[in-house]
Amino acid sequence: MEIQIFGSKNFGSLRVALNEKGETLFCLMDVCKALGIENPSDVKKRLDSTNLDSIEVCTKSINRHGEYTRKISMTFIGEPNLYRCIFQSKKDDAKQFQDWVFGEVLPQIRKTGGYVPMKPEDNEQTIMARALEIMQRTLEQQSQLIESQRPMYQLGKAVSGSEESVMVGQMAKILHNNGIDIGRQRFFDWLRDNGYIFKNGREPMQKWIEAGIMDVRENTVITDHGVVLSVTPMITGKGQEYFLRAFGVLRG
Repeated sequence: MEIQIFGSKNFGSLRVALNEKGETLFCLMDVCKALGIENPSDVKKRLDSTNLDSIEVCTKSINRHGEYTRKISMTFIGEPNLYRCIFQSKKDDAKQFQDWVFGEVLPQIRKTGGYVPMKPEDNEQTIMARALEIMQRTLEQQSQLIESQRPMYQLGKAVSGSEESVMVGQMAKILHNNGIDIGRQRFFDWLRDNGYIFKNGREPMQKWIEAGIMDVRENTVITDHGVVLSVTPMITGKGQEYFLRAFGVLRG
């Protein structure tokens, strides 16, 4: 997990990281120091444990034998716990710290995926190199997000409020793409076994048509024996959401 350092002349350094969910985390020790709160370990006990992360940080120190690097475990907190720390602070400029974090730090992270600190000694080349590095990291994060959301594409189409009905096979594919081990024939069998369509046919039960869950598409087919009416069961837009909930893909 990469750690970025934000600097303020009023509040010092603030170490910030992003967890695997893309949530912004703040170093508890830095937050307490900026807010004038003593004993970060005691503060940690009062915070919501679901918004705490332990991160290994490399630090450099100098002793009589020279410079050496060591790893220490530090506590990082999420935004809800950051608010709790701000409320606990008795420092007069706690609100200014809040305005700095939420007005400058977070917008910069969300806009670019990183932070480009400007130093007096920087020139165009060093600034551009740092910006390109952040841009590359942002593109990689976006690619990972798109890939992780790909299985939800069909789900989004299904529950987007569209009135378009889909065939049973298409509904089975939507369920399969969202982690349900089912195919067209098995979904047909499930519909029959659970009373959505007739046991010896393909026509939906009338109560599910009246409920707006299913519909029928009628077609005429010319055969050697004359014109035959063909009935195709369809899943309505409302029905798509209904079955996604029935199989546990959607909750609530």
